[in-house]
Amino acid sequence: PANCSVARPILTSPFDGAHVFTPFDLQWSSVPGATQYKVRLGSSGDAPVVGTTSALHLDNVTAPAGPVTWSVEALFDNCPAVRSTASTFTAVAPPPPCSTPEVPQPRAGSTASTNVEYVIRWTPSGPKATTQYELQESAGATFTAPIGITTDANERSFTHANSGDAPVTFYYRVRAIGTCNGARSLFSPAIAVQVLPSNVTDPSNANGSTPADNPQPTHYQLHLGGGTNGTSIKATAGDTFTATTNQPWLTVTPSTGTVAPEGTTLNVTANTNGLPVGTSTAAVNVIFGSSTGSSRTTPLDNKPPATTTVSVNLVQPVSPTAKSGPPPDALIIPAVAHADGINSKFQSDVRVTNSSAQPMKYQVTFTPTGDAGITQGKQTTLDIDPGHTIALDDVLESWFGSNGATGTLEVRPVTATTNSTSAALPAGLANLLTFASSRTFNTTSNGTFGQYIPAIPFAAFVGRASDPSKSTILSLQQIAQSAAYRTNLGILEGSGDPASVLVSVFGDDGHKLSEFTQDLKGGQHIQLNSILAQKNVQVNDGRIEIKVVTATGKVTAYASVLDNLTNDPLLVTPVAVNATAAAKYVIPGVADLNNGIANWQTDVRLFNPSANIVKATLTFYSQSGAAPQSKDVSLAPNQVQTFDAALHQFFGLTNDGGALHISTTATTPLVATARTYNQTPNGTYGQFIPAVTANDAAALGTRPLQLLQIEESDRYRTNVGFAEVTGKAATVEVTAIPSDSKVAASTQINLAPNQFIQYPQLLKSMGLTNMYNTRVTVKVISGQGRVTAYASVIDSKTNDPTFVPAQ
Repeated sequence: PANCSVARPILTSPFDGAHVFTPFDLQWSSVPGATQYKVRLGSSGDAPVVGTTSALHLDNVTAPAGPVTWSVEALFDNCPAVRSTASTFTAVAPPPPCSTPEVPQPRAGSTASTNVEYVIRWTPSGPKATTQYELQESAGATFTAPIGITTDANERSFTHANSGDAPVTFYYRVRAIGTCNGARSLFSPAIAVQVLPSNVTDPSNANGSTPADNPQPTHYQLHLGGGTNGTSIKATAGDTFTATTNQPWLTVTPSTGTVAPEGTTLNVTANTNGLPVGTSTAAVNVIFGSSTGSSRTTPLDNKPPATTTVSVNLVQPVSPTAKSGPPPDALIIPAVAHADGINSKFQSDVRVTNSSAQPMKYQVTFTPTGDAGITQGKQTTLDIDPGHTIALDDVLESWFGSNGATGTLEVRPVTATTNSTSAALPAGLANLLTFASSRTFNTTSNGTFGQYIPAIPFAAFVGRASDPSKSTILSLQQIAQSAAYRTNLGILEGSGDPASVLVSVFGDDGHKLSEFTQDLKGGQHIQLNSILAQKNVQVNDGRIEIKVVTATGKVTAYASVLDNLTNDPLLVTPVAVNATAAAKYVIPGVADLNNGIANWQTDVRLFNPSANIVKATLTFYSQSGAAPQSKDVSLAPNQVQTFDAALHQFFGLTNDGGALHISTTATTPLVATARTYNQTPNGTYGQFIPAVTANDAAALGTRPLQLLQIEESDRYRTNVGFAEVTGKAATVEVTAIPSDSKVAASTQINLAPNQFIQYPQLLKSMGLTNMYNTRVTVKVISGQGRVTAYASVIDSKTNDPTFVPAQ
């Protein structure tokens, strides 16, 4: 029913994976409208009920020593019951009397807005009757002047006001005290909570945070005029204005008025009740006088309208927990950041989709870059409803409180599913249920410059084979170290075991330019910035190979190629050169288009990793439907053949775009990639496009393809392209699903054999606007063809594109 809650209880204590003395207390969050809560020990629907209560806790529960799985069902008077996901902890017998208590393990959300209550919780370290806790709060990480609190409970709430311009960090640690003899444990590892100010100093963005298990309103103060150094929206005393929001949960006052001589403050409030876990985004639009209301339109009096993107994060508690060895279906994003670089400020926006038919719990772990990264991990859990996609914007700062940090993010499904997440359907497309991705971008006052970073299944990491000559080799191409470009190389060990990798650098003629060994500790992520310059290698068009040479360890790798003029990053994803073979490779989205605003070009690279000469036919299929253009090439063993400005220089075509098919007479290992970019007088803004094969494409009977991070807003617009890759017709159903999946828009597209088509601003054409976190699915519903898809997410200010491949 429309008026019934879809929110689920969030299990708050004990934590997932904790060791808890029996008897124990169970706690959970409130669900609006619920009258009672039914508590079950066990994950199945017929698990025993151990209590029903109107409270948000059930105390003195007992269970045999060992794993305990529990869940909570919210009951309503006139609505269906709603059940939490299951959580598992380990029950242990009480310790001997008067023994020294164990070290408590604390957890808390890493961020909270000013005047928002947050809770520090910790694992009980002894029997309730004989254990107290000393919790310390400090303004500094060294705890030189802490404030101590002694309590019998295993949690404590805090509220802090922040009237300044920057976040204020508070640090917490806790130790247990045995009351029978005064024995004290060591202090726990410290955790930190950033209290965010309401004062907005970046007129384009405002961020807030509240605990997901106790959502509270978050407040923001935007300033019209009266400010300096770009901290306020440009306005002049006497200007009339109108302020509106584009989402019902966001309000602004005053909504109209005249700018005062000292400036005017707009008070913005986000009502977080009913918002999902993760990031929810809206906008405050301010128009002046005769402005039309679009931030890309300037009124006659040259007073431009202003748009401030407002984000609120409903965060889950984080604990200082090291990463363990992942299962095959764990998804690992090999690079996330909240850090300043050379003329840059990077952040990562992450998306996670649960496409299954059941609620799923995920364990999310951040591991910092460096030698000690795996021991300094931070971990949280989050629940995602069926069909939903959650946003984790600026994930390191908002969720893990990690400023000035880089590292990796693992998304691990915890909930058991009845469907396999690793089996391949007969048609070849992996039957996955969880999808994730990241956009890491350089944010500036003039917009963003981003790169898509895929989430790689741990099963796709490579190690050394029992026969080392048959070990899988990863290849990264279209890398450079020159006056125009520099390359950062990232390598990640995923299994938790140490590894040594051989890194080899080649020119486009196959000549080896450099080679070195890089050692990694278990779980370590390293990024070797400007690595080619460090090795005194100058190359305009090179290739890097990565091979594990030790018996232990599994790795993946990436390269980030940056334009030295624009600092625009382009992520090069790895290809397993000796494990991928096909008779056709398709690069969607090649172009030679100059519309007076942008000059799009595509540089193509073909690498033949085999020991044989490969003859291939390159065929261009135009989006206009013009006759295909074909030419033959011959690739020598280990040669990378370059096709700069491929449409113009190789095919003699201009002002056209489409898909490039590379065909061979037999199944052949090739690495085909492209860089499509906007060439400007001040540098390039580009996107890396890897080729797909028929096995990467959707067919009748396979699961749909998934496109994440699709947005249509004042910030970004998204073009979506489709290509048939096997020479057979197909009809696809394209569905756009907002983050809450309450409504969806669908359309059908008929694709002729080998046809390529791109839809500018697909969501807008489907009647969807102000969409900040949309998932698009592509399902073949008839025909024998196979279809691939991609999205190009374009910053409205910089026109920088980010290529998002279908999963």
